[in-house]
Amino acid sequence: TNATFSGSFHTTTTISELQAATNTTISDTATTSGSSYKTSTARFPTTTVPSGLTGCAPNSTKNNVSCSCNAGYVGDGLVQGSGCTQCPPGTYQRGIICVSCKVCDGHARKVGSCAAGSSADSITCSCNAGYTGDGIVNGTGCTQCNEGTYQSGQSCLACKVCGGNASKAGSCAAGSSSDSVVCSCNAGFIGDGTVKGSGCTQCPAGTYQTGSVCQNCSVCDPNAKQSGSCPAGSSANLVTCACNAGFIGDGLQSGFG
Repeated sequence: TNATFSGSFHTTTTISELQAATNTTISDTATTSGSSYKTSTARFPTTTVPSGLTGCAPNSTKNNVSCSCNAGYVGDGLVQGSGCTQCPPGTYQRGIICVSCKVCDGHARKVGSCAAGSSADSITCSCNAGYTGDGIVNGTGCTQCNEGTYQSGQSCLACKVCGGNASKAGSCAAGSSSDSVVCSCNAGFIGDGTVKGSGCTQCPAGTYQTGSVCQNCSVCDPNAKQSGSCPAGSSANLVTCACNAGFIGDGLQSGFG
């Protein structure tokens, strides 16, 4: 074998046998016990492993007198033992065994791989848009978001629901990855149009809806004649003011009168 070792071990043998086997000298104190000498610790220089002793196998690392398989290999690391076997593709070395790497769900994206001799699971699985879960076959997999919901991060959230006096545009089909529903209040109403939001509030009498607010309708000057009115829910200023005979101006109380 081409394996080497250094360190210490405990044994009971005669000094002549030990020195002949290792081609070295015992430096520790030996005590006589019958016809043999018991050494508490015999120290040896780094050398080729003597005949009859087991050395480290290929793909292993020597540590004192023990052998450890390199990353990506499993076994006892010994030439005369199980040696070191490379973990096959699709697995990785964890401790003393080869463990299967992650397998991604059919609705997930896969990044990374586990080549032969891997020492870590480098595969990541991410569910496609419209699906939630960890993306792993042996995990939660990937579940499609139901109709009326959309995928947001790791959850399926309810799409907007439009309230009364609102019109709806768009929808959330099964597997949606965004809320495509748009709610718009009808003419004469203001708000976000959603059931869980501000809904739609009718503009009161004397006002009219312009954009997202209710604006005051015109108020005529005392010396002007009014035509039209702004009932509740008006979407335009229907009031017009005209100065009486003998008066000039725009006829508005807030204008030139």
